[in-house]
Amino acid sequence: MCSECVKTLYGNLSREARTIIEHLALLYDDQTALNQGEIIKLTGLSISVARDALNELRGAMMVTATVRGRGIYYALAEGVVEALGTETSAVKGVGA
Repeated sequence: MCSECVKTLYGNLSREARTIIEHLALLYDDQTALNQGEIIKLTGLSISVARDALNELRGAMMVTATVRGRGIYYALAEGVVEALGTETSAVKGVGA
C-alpha cells in the first residue's frame, strides 16, 4: 500500500482505531501480534469498542489477523509504520 494511501486511511479512522495503531506501532517488529484481550489491556478500550476498531482496521487493511488455535492475533500490516512515519504519536512515543 502506498504511503499516501496509508496516511489518508489513517486520517479517516476512528479515534479508537488510531489508538490501536499507535500502541501496536510502539511494539512494532515483524513478529509482534497481539490477541484482542492483549490489545484491550494495552489500550484500555472496552471489548465491544476494541472489536469494532479491529474490524475497522481489518477492513482498511491496516492490520492482519491470523488464527492461532482458538485465538485471533492482530499485527500491523506490512509497511504501515514506515508509511506513517511521524504521522502518529506512537512513532514519536505515546506518553513521552
